[in-house]
Amino acid sequence: MVAVHERTAFAQGRPADILSEALVKQVFGLNCRIIADPFFGTPLCIPFGRELPQ
Repeated sequence: MVAVHERTAFAQGRPADILSEALVKQVFGLNCRIIADPFFGTPLCIPFGRELPQ
């Protein structure tokens, strides 16, 4: 996986190694939670949108 924002590679590697809530926020401006998919065990991004629910 390569995370790219404005033509700059922020991170590169296996999703399990690089995918984080901070990376998603930095690259996409999106609040989320990263959890292990209960079926596959791979990283799963749960988006909250641009604002966290109150």
